[in-house]
Amino acid sequence: MATAPLQFTHSDYTVTWICALPKTELVVAGAMLDEEHPPLPAADSQDTNVYLLGRIGSHNVVIACLPAEKTGKVSAAIVAKELLRSFKSVRFGLMVGVGGGAPYYNVKLDNSAMDIDCENDDSEEDDSEDAQDIRLGDVVISLQSKSSEAVVQYDFGKSLQGKEFIRTGRLNKPPSIVLSAIGMLQGQYERKGHKLSEQLSKMVSDNPRMAKKFEYPGLAEDQLFKSNFVHLNDQKRCKDCCGSLDVNLVKRKKRDSTDIVLHYGTIGSADQVMKDATLRDEWAQKEKIKCFEMEAAGKF
Repeated sequence: MATAPLQFTHSDYTVTWICALPKTELVVAGAMLDEEHPPLPAADSQDTNVYLLGRIGSHNVVIACLPAEKTGKVSAAIVAKELLRSFKSVRFGLMVGVGGGAPYYNVKLDNSAMDIDCENDDSEEDDSEDAQDIRLGDVVISLQSKSSEAVVQYDFGKSLQGKEFIRTGRLNKPPSIVLSAIGMLQGQYERKGHKLSEQLSKMVSDNPRMAKKFEYPGLAEDQLFKSNFVHLNDQKRCKDCCGSLDVNLVKRKKRDSTDIVLHYGTIGSADQVMKDATLRDEWAQKEKIKCFEMEAAGKF
């Protein structure tokens, strides 16, 4: 006799995953579920969210996405607030999605590509806390330190005479339960390494339609342009902007493998897409930002 499927209620879900983009981030969030659960009827008439329910490991997870064509921290805050109307047993929530990496600073680059100030040309690559080298496909996890915050809302502040901008206010730190989990995972990864690449390969294997759009495109597509290079509007391919002998590209040290690298630190959040490389690097240096996105400040 077949076993009747488990019947879940709103109180069975203790983790929430919020994403911003339905055609990319929501697709991957759903594909990462070990088990998908049937939808539940609305628990609160004021809750306008639509949810994807399921299990990851031992956790029952409720996934919510920002409404189509709506982005930014206000939309994220509304989605998070309305979710808690229906799922009152949620212990913590995660904002997961695509971010614009702040690719490097305080690292030694090839001498032919010095578009940043390197004061110590003769030194080894800086392995200090202030050095970072973020590549396509890496993962940034928000985490505060003694000198930096987990998330900074870098467009919130006041403008003074002389065009000086002073950022004001601080966001909440991640909850203790999340910090404890991060600490445990950091210890496990140091001992055993992580299995992210294997998990992503399984995701694509289980969902073959995702292969073309969501697989890692390879090192050849991981091209970093110099901060002062202005892309031409009539150039439709990155290759067309590289210049003779790739003169417009930053020449970075090759990594030993294509394994995903995890970075812990500050995420910059604001109601604007960061596409100004010079401004990106200025904020990265000033606030120790590792990547930029548009929703995390609303959740915090």
